[in-house]
Amino acid sequence: MRARYDLLKRSSGSLEFAPYRVSAREDPAKQGLHVLVRQRLVIGDRRDNGSGSPSLLLWVGILILLMTQHGYAQTPARKLQACLSLLATYEVNPSFLPAQFRVLSWNIEKGKDPQWVEDLRRLPGPLDLILLQEAYQPSVFGDLIMPGVFESFAEGYQAPDRQTGVLSVARAKSDLHCALSVQEPWLGTPKATSINRYQLAGSEARLLVINLHSINFEWGLESFGDQLNAVGRLLEAHAGPAILAGDLNTWSDARLERVTAITEKNGLEPLTFVPDRRTTALGLPLDHIFIRGLHSVETGSQQVTTSDHNPIWGVLRVIGKGELNGILEN
Repeated sequence: MRARYDLLKRSSGSLEFAPYRVSAREDPAKQGLHVLVRQRLVIGDRRDNGSGSPSLLLWVGILILLMTQHGYAQTPARKLQACLSLLATYEVNPSFLPAQFRVLSWNIEKGKDPQWVEDLRRLPGPLDLILLQEAYQPSVFGDLIMPGVFESFAEGYQAPDRQTGVLSVARAKSDLHCALSVQEPWLGTPKATSINRYQLAGSEARLLVINLHSINFEWGLESFGDQLNAVGRLLEAHAGPAILAGDLNTWSDARLERVTAITEKNGLEPLTFVPDRRTTALGLPLDHIFIRGLHSVETGSQQVTTSDHNPIWGVLRVIGKGELNGILEN
């Protein structure tokens, strides 16, 4: 970590630079801002041109900063394209998920209550695939919960004491992992998506698993829709069984309709829960598991106090070729 500078408004309406702490992996816009600071350019400083107005050099710097920020905003598109390219490749993978497996999805609220680990242990098992939102690093799985598992982490919000994001944990090694990230329009904090692909025992097909934490706060649905459209492109590119799960923040009919449109277009069906103990907002569930090319054998949800979301799970079985042909014929 090292000290850098940010802009703060003064009561006079002018701007000044103040120190803050950033990591070495900061975005290019902040790096550009640091360049301006090193050039000792201060808005309203009469040393620039004697008039008290910003210097030409400062305006050029600001223009470069804005251009850099625009390029940074395009990063999600580049990451999506890279992920689509990976989906087109296949490698031999000796690690398999069982033909029937248990998947869990849960937003653990950044692990604020350490007893979430005990709640996880008490859930029906064994768990073969765990999809967490607002998870954190360093992970506790290898030491405390499921030794010998394979973890894939996609960075989201940087909390003061830990890096949070979405975490996918499996008893089998994936043959593909990529991550997407978008910014919350209001808060400016990242929301992450983790994408994995697994070999399934007794099947030539591979399972695509998308662990999604959807955008929550914005006017309208533009950013929320863009995030879902990226998920839709991944589902379209994968010709096989798939799971889309996570905290989708479907707290309005319009949001739920967007999710339904993407999943139905790509042949995914929602798991249903009876009784349904999923966390709700404005009367609508926030957490979901959608499946394609899989049978639902069992589902469940559990009320907990260690997070502001309740965990949900399903026992799923791969649909065989004969079963799949019968479904397509009907």
